[in-house]
Amino acid sequence: MPRSQGRPKSLVPRTRSARALSLVLALGALGAWPLACASTPPSPAASVPSREAPLADAGTPHARACVAWHTAASAPTAPPDESAPARRATPEHAQDRCETADSNLATAEQAILALDRADTSADAVRAWPPWDHKSAPEHGQAVARRFAFTRAESAALRDRGFVVLSRVPSTTFAFGLHEVYQSQLPLYVSADAILHAVYASNDRLIADIEAGLLRDRLGRALSAMHCALAASGDTYPLDISRDIDIYLTVARSLLADEAVPSVLGTDAEVSALVGAAKAGAALAQVDLFGRSRLIDWTQLTPRGHYADPAPSADATNATEGGPARPRLAPFFRAAMWLARLEWNLVSRSSRSSQQGALDPRETPREAIDALAVADLAERAGALPDLDAIDRAWTLLAGRREDVSIADLLRLKQKAGIARVDLGAFDALKAAIGNDFERTARTHPMAEGAKNLPAIATLLGPRVTADAAAFRPLIHTEVNGRYLPAAGDVAYVLGLDRGKAALADDFAKFPALGAQLEAARGVLGTAKDAGDLYGAWLGALRGVAATPRGVVPSFMKTTAYDDLRMNTLVVGYGQLRHNYALMAAQAYDEGGCEIPDGWVEPLPALYDGLTAYAERGSATLAALDPKDRLGALAYFKRLAELTRVLATIARHELAGRPLSIEEKRFLSMVVEMTPGGTGGPPRFTGWYFDLFRGREAEALTNAAFVADVATSAYTQRVLYAGASAPRMGAFVVDTGGRPRVMVGPMASGYELVGPLAARYTDQSVTEVAGKSARWAASYTAPTPAAAALAFAANLDGGGSEVPIVLRAKGALGAITIETLSHHRVPLSRAVRVVTNASLVQLKLPARGVEGIRVRVGDDSVEAFVSGPNTQLLVERGGATLLEADLAILDK
Repeated sequence: MPRSQGRPKSLVPRTRSARALSLVLALGALGAWPLACASTPPSPAASVPSREAPLADAGTPHARACVAWHTAASAPTAPPDESAPARRATPEHAQDRCETADSNLATAEQAILALDRADTSADAVRAWPPWDHKSAPEHGQAVARRFAFTRAESAALRDRGFVVLSRVPSTTFAFGLHEVYQSQLPLYVSADAILHAVYASNDRLIADIEAGLLRDRLGRALSAMHCALAASGDTYPLDISRDIDIYLTVARSLLADEAVPSVLGTDAEVSALVGAAKAGAALAQVDLFGRSRLIDWTQLTPRGHYADPAPSADATNATEGGPARPRLAPFFRAAMWLARLEWNLVSRSSRSSQQGALDPRETPREAIDALAVADLAERAGALPDLDAIDRAWTLLAGRREDVSIADLLRLKQKAGIARVDLGAFDALKAAIGNDFERTARTHPMAEGAKNLPAIATLLGPRVTADAAAFRPLIHTEVNGRYLPAAGDVAYVLGLDRGKAALADDFAKFPALGAQLEAARGVLGTAKDAGDLYGAWLGALRGVAATPRGVVPSFMKTTAYDDLRMNTLVVGYGQLRHNYALMAAQAYDEGGCEIPDGWVEPLPALYDGLTAYAERGSATLAALDPKDRLGALAYFKRLAELTRVLATIARHELAGRPLSIEEKRFLSMVVEMTPGGTGGPPRFTGWYFDLFRGREAEALTNAAFVADVATSAYTQRVLYAGASAPRMGAFVVDTGGRPRVMVGPMASGYELVGPLAARYTDQSVTEVAGKSARWAASYTAPTPAAAALAFAANLDGGGSEVPIVLRAKGALGAITIETLSHHRVPLSRAVRVVTNASLVQLKLPARGVEGIRVRVGDDSVEAFVSGPNTQLLVERGGATLLEADLAILDK
C-alpha cells in the first residue's frame, strides 16, 4: 500500500478490510466544413487523390506521398456538462431565495446590476473608521479556529491585515472555495480565482479548436502539397525541390507521429531532423537549406495541453478531472516546425538564426525555397486550408510579423516572377524592399542585429505586444542581461512594485531603469489587434490599475502590492502556458451559509475580462458558426458574471456594505452534492459557470509552468508558474466593521532552468530553484511537519470514534480534535508522546466528519468523503502497522 510523505492522501484498503479509505481533503475533428469560405475550389489538376489508406499500403514513394490525410470521423463537440445532476434550474422550495439554483442566481445578478452605481453621496455611504490592528475583527476567532492559526499567522494578520497560509493548500480553487462554503466562513473572492477560471477554460477551448478545427486542415494541406511536389517535375530546381521535400516530409512525419516517406530520397535527412524534433533537447547548429543555422529544438517539446500525461499510442488521452481529448503532441511538433523554422528572405543587419558575428549576406536559396512553397501551396489547392489556419491564429493570438504564404504570392505577382528559381531572388528582394519590419526577436540572432531580417514561415508565430515589449529589457539593449525576470513582467504590465523585485538587477545593469520605462511604453502604445490573446493581456493590466475609491487598509500596504505582483506573474504565466504554440517567445540577443463576502475590488480587471468574453464570442462565431464547440453560451455567461463582479467591486470602492442580493450571490459560489452509491460528489454554483467545461475544468489541478523567455547565449529559460493555491485571510475594514474574509489565492513562482530540456507541467513538479521573493511579505512560514501517522474509523457503529496514532519519536504534547461537517471542533484530547509507541484513544462520535492533530504550531487534518468513513494519514516517514489498524475494527 502506498504511503504518503509530508501531506495526507487517500489510500486503498489493506487486505484486512474491503472498505475503501476516504479521500483526504488536504488544505477537434473538422471533416469537410470550412473555417472560412473558399472563394474557388482547387483545380481538378491540382486535387489530391481522395482515397485514404495506411501509408504502408501505398506502393511507390510518389503514391505514398499522395495518400490523403485521414480525417477523424467525429465532428467537434462541446465538453460534456457533467454538472447536470447537481445543477438546479429552480430551488426545491420555491420561496427559498438562498438555495443555489439558476433562477436564484439570475434574480440576484439582475438586482445587483440594477443598483445605482452613481449613488456614492455622503447620505448613501457611511464612513467606517479603519481597523486599529488591536481590536478583534468580526469572524476572526472563527477563521483562526477553523485553520488552527499558528502564532506567526496570527501575528501577520494583526500586523498587515492579511496573510496567506502556506501550510493550507488546495488542489483547485473550486475545492478551496467549497472549503470556505462548508466551513460557513466569510468569503473572499480573489482575482486569482477568477483568472484561473478564464485560464482553464481558454486552455481547453484552444485544444478543442486545434483538435476539431485545425489539425485536419493542416494534415490535408501538407498532403496536398507533398503530392503536388511529387508531380511537379522540373518546375523547381532540384536543390529547391529537395529542400521542400525535407520541409514537408518532416512536418508530415511529426503530424502523423510516424515516418512518412519522402518524394526525392531525402529520408536520411528527414529521419535525423524528426529525431531531433522529438528529442527536443538542445539548441543546435544544423546544416539546412544550403547554410548553417541555429535551431532551438527545445521549442518543439510539447507542453501545456499539448503534452501527453503518459506515453501512449492511443488516439486520445484523459486529463485529470476531465474527459479524454485527442492527443495534440504530434500537432504541436508539426505546427511548431512550420511556425518557428523560418526562411531568411532579406538579411538586413544579419541573416536569421545566425550564430556568432553579424552576417548580412543574403540567402537566395532559402528565399526561393519560401517562394516555391507558396507557389506549391497554390498549385496544390492548399490555400483555403492554410488561410483558415492563419485566420484562426490571427483571431486567437493576433498579428504576425513574418511574410505569409499569401504575402509571398502577392510579392511574386508584384515582381513579375514567372519562374521560381534562383534568378528570381533579386526581383523578390526588390519587391520586399523595406516592408515587413519586425519588432521582436523570435529566433536566436547574432549580437548587434538592430534591423531584423525579413523572414517567412508557413504558419507564422504571432508577435504579441508583450513579446515586443521584452526586447528593450535584454541584451543588447541592456548589455549583458540575457533574460528578463518576474519583476519585469509586473512592471511592464503596469505595477510599479515590480521594481522592488529587481533590486539586484538594477545594481548590475544601470540602464535597466530607463529601459523598463521604454518597455512599458511599448506595451502601453501597442495597437489592439482584436485578438483573444490581446483581450486577456489587457485584462491582466487591469490587475495593476490602482482602484479608485474606498479600499480596505490592507490594500494600502506594500505587502498587498506584492500580492498583486503574484497575481500578475501567475496570470501572465497562464496566458503564455496556453499560447505556447501560437505566440512567439522573446529571445535575447446548500443555502445562504456564508455569513459575509468580499470581491477583490479590481473593476478594471473584471471589465477587461468582460471585453475578453465579448471578443471570445465574436472569435468563435467566426471560427465555429454552428457552435459545435458550445463556446457561445460559455462566453455569454462569462460576460454576465464578470459584469456582476465589476459592479460589486465598484460598490465596494464606493464604501457601501454589500446588499442582500450581493451577499446571496456570493453565497451561491460553490455547493457540493454528495455522490450516491459510492460515486463522487457533484458541484454547482456560479463559480462553475466561469468554466466552459464546468467540473471537468474547475476540478483540474491548478499547478502549471510556462516558459516565457529564452536566452540562446546563456542556454537558459525563464519560466513563470504556480503550485497549488493557498488559503488567505483578509481583514476588510470598509463597508462595515472590521471583519475577516478567507479565500484561496494563487501561489506563483519564477524559475530559471537549462535550455537542454524545457520543463512541462509534469516534469517541473520536483524541480528545485523555484523562487517567489515577493511572497515573503504576505506569506506566513510553514512550521516543521511532525513525523506521525494516525487513523480513525468514523463509522464503527458505537458512540465513540476509535483513533490510533504513532510517531517516529518523541513529540511532547499533542492535541487530537474531532471536527464537524462545518469544520468546527467538537471534542479534543491531549496526549504526551515520548517515544514511538502506539497511542490509542476514543472520542465522542456524534456529528464527527474529520480529525485534526496538532503538534505545537503544526497541524494536519483529514475528512470523510462520500460513503467512505475510514481515515488514514501517514507523513514524515511515520507508518501504522497492520496490527494498529486492526484495532479500529474491534
